[in-house]
Amino acid sequence: GDPNGLWTFRFDPDEHDTSEKVLFRDTPYQFTVPAGRTGTNGLRDALDVIDFMVGHPSTAEFICLKLINRFVSDEITLRSYHDGSAPADLMALMDDAVRAWKSTTPAGNIAQVLRTILKPATLDGPFWARANHRAKVKTPIEFINSTARALGANIGGTSLPVSNEELGMHLFTRDDPDGWSESGLDWIDTGTLLARMDFAQTLSADRVNDVRWDLTAWLAANQLSSAASIVDYFNQLLFQGAMPASNRELLIRFGTTDDAGNPLPLEPNRSDYAARVRELVGFILSVPQWHFQ
Repeated sequence: GDPNGLWTFRFDPDEHDTSEKVLFRDTPYQFTVPAGRTGTNGLRDALDVIDFMVGHPSTAEFICLKLINRFVSDEITLRSYHDGSAPADLMALMDDAVRAWKSTTPAGNIAQVLRTILKPATLDGPFWARANHRAKVKTPIEFINSTARALGANIGGTSLPVSNEELGMHLFTRDDPDGWSESGLDWIDTGTLLARMDFAQTLSADRVNDVRWDLTAWLAANQLSSAASIVDYFNQLLFQGAMPASNRELLIRFGTTDDAGNPLPLEPNRSDYAARVRELVGFILSVPQWHFQ
């Protein structure tokens, strides 16, 4: 009953079909599982099928594409790869990844494929291209986790999966065995974007169940007090100083004016200080750039 327990392959000889099985019949990849394997020898049937699937070209393409979509770009699909309409650099990267998959014995060494995609030795290729930097939308679980980490919040209990469902991802309930989509268009629409903003603002207000954010301790630990210092802190932490100047100006103005746009100092000695800092932080964690990896 432990969801974190060890998952194993279970073979029951009494439930095993010992007849011949043919996979991908009448194709270049036809594969036959022989008849007559009895007792525990029937376990070899499953292992042979797994070995065959690892060597099948569709498996290589599917997993290599998943890894490229995960780490590099959404701008390539199996359809655009096969018809040649994907960007040339991603087409070449896909070819390289598939070759890397086939280059090992047995095939499918994920470490080798990732080295080909990420190129840590040479630091070149699409993964390192500026056009692909912060170009992928976070999945719901990535958005929730990164937002909580940005605040250094303390997480306990089991309520966050509910928030994840509100953002569109129901954990462990996907019917299709192809994994969750890596395409940003599948995660962002009017409803889910609003849900993300609501989560960020609720978290900054310290009203998310099982998640606690000690604002006073956070301000003291980071030596922050003014609107400008808070905005600049998150600019460096979240965006490495790349926040557009117009965004920075807008955020500081939000933190130093009232609802009518009149000047209203954000000062620690004011009774509304903590509430307004929480509002400012929630606003910062709602900017468009924070929805990208």
